[in-house]
Amino acid sequence: MTVNGSMFVDGWGPVLRIVVVGTLSYIAVVGLLRYFGKRALSKMNAFDLVVTIAIGSAFASAVMSKSVTLVDGIVAFVLLLVLQRVFAALAIRLGWFGRYLKEQPLLIVYRGVILWDAAKREQLGNLEILGGIRSKGIAAVEDVLAMVLEPDGTFSVIPISAAPGTKLPTSLQDVRGVPEFSKDADPASRRRMPSQPGQEDRIASDINLLKPPR
Repeated sequence: MTVNGSMFVDGWGPVLRIVVVGTLSYIAVVGLLRYFGKRALSKMNAFDLVVTIAIGSAFASAVMSKSVTLVDGIVAFVLLLVLQRVFAALAIRLGWFGRYLKEQPLLIVYRGVILWDAAKREQLGNLEILGGIRSKGIAAVEDVLAMVLEPDGTFSVIPISAAPGTKLPTSLQDVRGVPEFSKDADPASRRRMPSQPGQEDRIASDINLLKPPR
């Protein structure tokens, strides 16, 4: 069997192109990301994630594809970053556009109780929920004031100790499913968290707490 040298190197021209274009593309991407700020690589919502993936794809195409020039790649980088900034500004100025562009955070656990209806809609089970709680250093579900599924797919967990007594957790006001901030909530409940004596005892005695309904 004869081994053809072209199996490994098809001339040094393409290799030199990859080195030169790859280096210049890398410098361009780093400079653009510095100019557009930290938001450029954030994953606050689905659009940010799409932009991050698209930048990587455009970078790979500029480096590896002979049909894509360095200028083409830089134009693609700039276009994606400009679109991200424009869409982010529109999302702030136009409420309806922001709601369309950004997925609202969803409440998964509230005051020690797993909200299985919400969890099932997001295809979450015991493994994901309990793992998310453990990752925050919390030992028991009963010690969780709120567990939120964020727009980027990560969990935020607030322990009950962070909001003692009747203190209202105002950081949850944009989270879907929080009773005190729902449209039908009594205005008084938005100012003061209702007292629920004996709640922890009732939760602790619920042997089916971690079993999703069939």
